[in-house]
Amino acid sequence: MPAAKVYKAGETLSFTVNFSKAVTVTGAPTLTLDIGGAAVNAAYVSGDNTSALVFAYTVVDGNTDANGIDVSALGLNGGTIKDTAGNNASLTLNSVGSTAAVLVDTTAPTVGGTGTIGVSDLTYNSAKLTWTKGTDDITLEANLQYKVVYSTSSITTVAAANALSGTWIADIATATVTGLTANTDYYFNVLVKDQAGNMALYSAATGKTTVAPSSGGTSSTPTTPSISAVVEVNGQKQDAGTASTQTTGGQTVTTIKVDDTKLDKILASSGEKPTVTLPTNKASDVVVGELNGQTVKNMEQKEAVLEIKTSSVTYTLPATQINIDDVSSQIGAQIELKDIKVSVKIAEPPADTVKIVENTAAKNSYQIVVKPVEFEITCTSGSKTVAVSKFNGYVERTVAIPDGIDPSKITTGIVLNNDGTFSHVPTQIVVINGKYYAKINSLTNSTYSVIYNPVAFTDVAGHWAKDAVNNMGSRMVVTGIGNSTYEPDRIITRAEFAAIVVRALGLRQGTNESSFGDVTLTNWFNGYVDTAASYSLIAGYNSTTFAPNDTITREQAMTILARAMKLTGLSVTLTDSEVLALLSNYTDAGLVSDYAKAGAAACIKNGVVSGTTASTLSPKDSVTRAEVAVMVQRLLEKSRLI
Repeated sequence: MPAAKVYKAGETLSFTVNFSKAVTVTGAPTLTLDIGGAAVNAAYVSGDNTSALVFAYTVVDGNTDANGIDVSALGLNGGTIKDTAGNNASLTLNSVGSTAAVLVDTTAPTVGGTGTIGVSDLTYNSAKLTWTKGTDDITLEANLQYKVVYSTSSITTVAAANALSGTWIADIATATVTGLTANTDYYFNVLVKDQAGNMALYSAATGKTTVAPSSGGTSSTPTTPSISAVVEVNGQKQDAGTASTQTTGGQTVTTIKVDDTKLDKILASSGEKPTVTLPTNKASDVVVGELNGQTVKNMEQKEAVLEIKTSSVTYTLPATQINIDDVSSQIGAQIELKDIKVSVKIAEPPADTVKIVENTAAKNSYQIVVKPVEFEITCTSGSKTVAVSKFNGYVERTVAIPDGIDPSKITTGIVLNNDGTFSHVPTQIVVINGKYYAKINSLTNSTYSVIYNPVAFTDVAGHWAKDAVNNMGSRMVVTGIGNSTYEPDRIITRAEFAAIVVRALGLRQGTNESSFGDVTLTNWFNGYVDTAASYSLIAGYNSTTFAPNDTITREQAMTILARAMKLTGLSVTLTDSEVLALLSNYTDAGLVSDYAKAGAAACIKNGVVSGTTASTLSPKDSVTRAEVAVMVQRLLEKSRLI
């Protein structure tokens, strides 16, 4: 069944009809659906010569269903569905999964009131906006999201407004815009979005910021002078920096500035792979470590690790992950590395961000265990700044669990996405010096927290994969199909598998249209396929065909998992003789396609995938929802990420 969500026009509802044996298909069978009382037909997509036929229907304008679509009947439509012996297959639908949470909404929400925006409290760098909350036929008022945008030119269309930066926040009717330029005319607007993603635009409002105050320097008040700071190299304290604390924008900011000349000399005699720690026990809202690009380059050449360490948070960053050469090329090759300031920050997020986290947690019944923490790396020279937000390998953060919290009531770390939602990031609960910490590994920078989100699907009780399914469900890696059910024995498609692997690895959905011709921006899985391709997890049947609705085979799944192992740090390099030896334990090894042999062997060696029996690998069999939960759990466990 399609994932439980609200679908809009252009999105695809995908269905898999399972038979007791392989069937052949001719013509164009259909699966009749009831969407809001109207009968529509999902077209046959794939599955010939398998036991699972895939049907798909693309939502069009005018489709609406607030109560959950229904699957009515399987029809031949002039075609045939027969088993390999030529017998007609039964068309009776049995054990149809729940579609109560599969809703359809193709109508944009209605802006509130007269659709106007009030602008008040204008200062030289901020303005307050107010509006009346919108309404929607399907999405509850509390679940409608709003994005505030502004520009120095008019904003009159949904597309133009959505292209501007901004954060989606649910259930608000006022916002303060900051960071404006003094004495400047601005256009302000607000987008409202329902759960399907349909958007409507309020009427633009205008306002002019005031002239900046002439006194200057009042927004940042130093509270302590710079003092000598201890920098640790391999645990040895060194006099190689200064620390200062000041109050900026209502937050206390402690900056540890490395003496690059001193540190470079220390590193020269420190041996390979040293750890440089910038520690502070000062209770600050923001802690920043500063060093220059040349020092980062020197650390990179020695495979050094940089740690920013507060009393409750440690950010462990291999110098190679800053990729200072790439930063330099973006800033300008004419700028010397020593003139690039590299700032690594651990911070309490702004109040607006904290509110987003709290709202998302409340909406989804997540319990926040640890206050949100923001991690950021910026590289600056003159007026140009480059943010380092994506890494080539997992970067570790440890966050202290508050005293009194039961460590068994922690399910996962999460990252805050740009749209205000949460995504799983691989997380372990560890004990350091008698205290519990969440060890979070991620391939990006952003705002992180830790939540408790217990999930127990009712239809996996007694199932062989129960523990893995519930664990991955609690970690938001796999999702149910509604009414606390999972359908563990249903086979999955290539798109569904790609989505689960992307979520398991803690990767974010892409925002660009996939390069595959059969995956479009309106497909629910586009962002997952785009991300999976960008990290070389998938390659498709060819450069233009991914076949997202085809069921995925075990050998295809093992190939993708082996590519994922490269990201997680598991060994996947095997000699031909090692591959042959590992596969020779299975009587059906000859069925493994040449392209999949190395990946299958790597999965077996690392214990990520086992045979369907002690002597069979079943490479051509389809993968079930239960199996994928076990596979990704083993991948994360063997990689020591959970």
